[in-house]
Amino acid sequence: MNSATKNFLGSLIRLLLAVLLVGVLAFLYIMSQPGELRRQPQVSTYLRQLREVDGRWNGDIGTARKDPLAAEAGPKEDVLRLQPVLDGLQSETAAMKVRTLDVGLVGLLQTFLQKQQMLDKFDQENAALRNELRSIVGQIAAVRQTATQIADAQPPLRIKLAPLDGQLASLSADILRVYEQPDDAVRKAVEANIAALVQQADAYPEALRTPLKALAEPIGLFLRQEPGLSQAAQQISLLPTTPRVNSMMETYDREFQALSDEKERYRVYLAFYSAALLVFLGYVVWQLGRSYTKINQANEALKSANETLEQRVQGRTKELSEALKHLKESELLLVQTEKMSSLGQMVAGIAHEINTPLAYVKSSVATLKERVPMAEGAVVECNKLIQMLESGTASDDQLSAQFTVVSSLAKQFQAEAEASGLDALSTDALHGIEQISEIILNLKNFSRLDRSKVSRFNLNEGLESTLVIARNMVKHKTVHRNLAEIPLIECSPSQVNQVFLNLITNAAQATDEQAGEITVATSVTPNGQVRVDIGDNGHGIPDSVMTKIFDPFFTTKDVGEGTGLGLSIAYKIVQEHGGRIEVKSKVGQGTTFSVFLPVKAPQSQAMAA
Repeated sequence: MNSATKNFLGSLIRLLLAVLLVGVLAFLYIMSQPGELRRQPQVSTYLRQLREVDGRWNGDIGTARKDPLAAEAGPKEDVLRLQPVLDGLQSETAAMKVRTLDVGLVGLLQTFLQKQQMLDKFDQENAALRNELRSIVGQIAAVRQTATQIADAQPPLRIKLAPLDGQLASLSADILRVYEQPDDAVRKAVEANIAALVQQADAYPEALRTPLKALAEPIGLFLRQEPGLSQAAQQISLLPTTPRVNSMMETYDREFQALSDEKERYRVYLAFYSAALLVFLGYVVWQLGRSYTKINQANEALKSANETLEQRVQGRTKELSEALKHLKESELLLVQTEKMSSLGQMVAGIAHEINTPLAYVKSSVATLKERVPMAEGAVVECNKLIQMLESGTASDDQLSAQFTVVSSLAKQFQAEAEASGLDALSTDALHGIEQISEIILNLKNFSRLDRSKVSRFNLNEGLESTLVIARNMVKHKTVHRNLAEIPLIECSPSQVNQVFLNLITNAAQATDEQAGEITVATSVTPNGQVRVDIGDNGHGIPDSVMTKIFDPFFTTKDVGEGTGLGLSIAYKIVQEHGGRIEVKSKVGQGTTFSVFLPVKAPQSQAMAA
């Protein structure tokens, strides 16, 4: 391990140690902060408010049946403020993340919500009973007024009606007592009183008889409903809201005390750790003093080294000049690499396309080769038979035996030929050879080996050859050909085909693997140029990128997938041919590259020929 590596490892270890020390200090500081303890006053306030609300609720139940003839009270303030208190308490408890508090709070919230629901139901039933009571008291007062009016109008009946007024007054007072202070004796007195009045009603004038009998139904309904209200009030008073609040207060106190003890413990740790850290820092300062001395010595050495600085600068300048030269050579190499990239793509596609027919040509030839020895054996035995016949010296038995051998070999060869389909194998082999020949012919038409040679060329043929060469990349795409009749142009076919291959490759890479569509079209412009459009339905080119696509080394592909020279070289080739390239694109809909080439080559191209 060299000194530079050791220094690096030493610096790294020191940095990690410093980070660790600071991290521990920060951890102890954070853990010693009050944190959750700040929630104690708010939690205590919420619990105290809950206890106050519960106390007022209990007081409201006790006074709910007082003064039934008084006006109805408005919305209770305690009910309106209960939900914010419960929400705040739940929020504070959730922030503390203590399971025992969460469990206890759930029971407390459920009890308070249940009590609130029972109180709401109690208030509704109490309001209905109060309205019923007011109606009864009003009916009794109306009957008393009617009796008074009859007595005033008919003095002889005054003595007879005098006890009725007392009975009605007693009935009204008893009904109010039943509501305010429920008692079975008072209920029975009301029942007896109303029963007596109904029995006596027939003895009174018609004007009193009907209203007296009508009092029996509402009073009976009132007496049946009132015990349910008393029972509801008793059930509400039995709910353990106050004990639950007290239990939660004790639980919170225990948790806060535990948190306080933990914070105090971390504060002690922090104090001891800070003291130890100060001792360590003192040691570091001492070491820094020693390092300062060494730095001074190094400065002296640096001053002496500066004397040779000019010579080193000159040497460095020479190295930079050589590096710049290498950089330019690398740039030329990259340009050449991009030129060879098209050839690489072409070779990859050709290899894939030739592989399939070559496979079954190989298989067919191998099968035929296996049958050759059988055919050779049959030929040898046939020659023996012919020699025996020509010599005339063989006996009939020898001829018969040899004929049997030849016949057996012929039948066996025929059976093998029929079983293995030798005719079909030879047909498949010829078909595969024709496909390979077609691919080689298209490759020859595509490359036009002499790249600098200018000749008259049909761009439709170049596009077709390029599509064959790029078949492996576009085989899953839908290719639309709209090739019109166009004149031959003077150009370098190989270079123009390279432009087409680059644009078709970009279109294939920009489209979806299964739903991709590529359109290749040719036409003649009004000014006599030949126009070639290569479009796709891919992801398109953003406006922010559009102005840079022809710049050298600019690419949107991932590192290692493109050099950024393809479109730049294509642009240069078209420009050298006296043409131009235009591009139209819309993000999410696709891109179309349009190549315009003149029919007659420029002077520079013609001279190069």
